[in-house]
Formats: sequence, C-alpha cells, structure tokens
Amino acid sequence: MNTQRIARIGLFTALGLIMFLIESAFPSLLVFAPGTKMGLSNIVSLLALILLGPLDAYLVLFFRVLIASLFGNFGAIIYSLSGGLVSLTGMVLLYRFVFPKVSILSISILGAFLHNFTQVTVYSFVAESKFVLDYIIFTPVASVIAGLVVGLTTYLIIRLIPANTLLKLTENTQK
Repeated sequence: MNTQRIARIGLFTALGLIMFLIESAFPSLLVFAPGTKMGLSNIVSLLALILLGPLDAYLVLFFRVLIASLFGNFGAIIYSLSGGLVSLTGMVLLYRFVFPKVSILSISILGAFLHNFTQVTVYSFVAESKFVLDYIIFTPVASVIAGLVVGLTTYLIIRLIPANTLLKLTENTQK
C-alpha cells in the first residue's frame, strides 16, 4: 500500500467522521422511530466506493466506525459495523454488476435499507426482544428518505467537483 493510497483512505475516513459528528447534533429522522438517522457518513462510503474502489471503501468504513465508537459508545460498534458491512456489500454488488443501468440514488436507497434492516435485526438478537422487530415496518420509509438524501448528495458532489480533481483523487487506486 503506497503513501497516496493511505492518505486517501485517511482523508475519506476523516470526512466520514466529520459527517458522523455533524449528524449526531440532529434529532431522529422519524419522530415516531427514535434512533433513525440520515446516515450522512454514508455519503463518504458511497463516494469511496465510486472513487477509490470497493477495497478502500471497506477500509474507510472500518476505520470510521472503529474511531467513532472509541469516542462514543463502543458497544454500538456491533450495530454500526454490521449495518455498514451489509450495506456496503449490497452497494458494491449493485455498483459493480448493474450500474449504470441503475442510478446512484437506487444504489444509495438499497444501501440505506440494508443498513437499517441489519441494525434492527442485530439489535433484536442482542436485546433478545421481538418488540424491536416492530421497527422493521419503519425501515422502508426511513431508508427511502435517507437513501435519497445520501444518493443525491453523492451524485451532486461527483457532478460538481471538476473532473481533473476527481482524476487526481482516483489516480493509482485499485478498482
């Protein structure tokens, strides 16, 4: 792994942490479903997937979740990491095998759904509570809202950043 690649992974990880901190200042996405968040740091995960490739996107996700959990709730790492890994895997598969037949928005909505569904499912097992599964009915609504915001923001970033800047950012990356 070369220095430029390490620096890019570090930059994306830092951006993801900043988005996580910004989002932690906002209330839940859905008033009737406490804990639902927009998932702004997923903008960075989706950008990393598109600009740096799958392997580096997984590294960014792992380091972001690990560092965020060290300064927050370390017990929440199981929810964030499981949701993030399942979400990113779904997005990688869709991006790799179906894009551009599906849009970045569709990829983002799928990622949001997988993330939310996985977190609720994992929490229901950890808490040994079937009541938590009641949240699953809110998952599609929250996922569409969050996926649209994350996907649209990602799309606009890619469209508005000059092509030569994106080219420099993705030089020598593994796809």
